[in-house]
Amino acid sequence: MQRRRLAHPLPPDFFQCPVLTSSEADAMIASGVDALKHLVMHARLDDTSAYKWKLERATQDLQVYVGSDLTKAKGTVVFMSVTELHATLDEAASLLECDTSDSYRTFIQRYNKDVIDCAVLATLAPRTPTYPRNYIGLKWFVQETPLPCRNRDFCVVEVRLM
Repeated sequence: MQRRRLAHPLPPDFFQCPVLTSSEADAMIASGVDALKHLVMHARLDDTSAYKWKLERATQDLQVYVGSDLTKAKGTVVFMSVTELHATLDEAASLLECDTSDSYRTFIQRYNKDVIDCAVLATLAPRTPTYPRNYIGLKWFVQETPLPCRNRDFCVVEVRLM
């Protein structure tokens, strides 16, 4: 049986997502918020992190660390990069505002050259006047991989809480 290869980018109406129940949306939101808390707790370079970080590469503008997760199976590797952004919080937040498929695609084209397609599948918690920088959504993207591997696609819960 021959597999059909999709051409990217996919058409805007390619995904027909089912409407989520409130309990399904709440579960995704909780999972995303928990993952964000885990990220913030463990993205520390001191001894309070469950990761043992080692500087792998550094340039004037970027440091890349490789970490070993001390709580996981041997051989589990994580990566972290650190840079400085000279901007106000509002300016920094505006860089990450990609709540629609068009703005997400623009962001990906600018900052993630190895991502070849993306889409916003659902908005779980939109920005509000009270919390204009916060957003939680379900997103999809395709990552280009080196040959002979096939490209890989991912669905993620994106959480921005500022």
